[in-house]
Amino acid sequence: MTIEQYNTLLGAAPLLEAALVKQDIQVVRPDYDADVNAATEAPKDEDAAGGGDVAEEKDKEATAAEVKQDAEDEVVGNMDDGE
Repeated sequence: MTIEQYNTLLGAAPLLEAALVKQDIQVVRPDYDADVNAATEAPKDEDAAGGGDVAEEKDKEATAAEVKQDAEDEVVGNMDDGE
């Protein structure tokens, strides 16, 4: 996941959470007070080598944008319905 995709996901998180809560689905909230020095997952060989498929990255970006838009549409639609 690129930094741009990560930022998009985090930007959409409140909308996604609101849409899920309206469907009585509980989600775990991030722990921003967690130890930032904790070990993280090692990058895949493909990522470490700078490889990767450009088309695959564009698909991921498009998917992230669609998820964000769907969440925004859901929240706005629910507001329009008077919920």
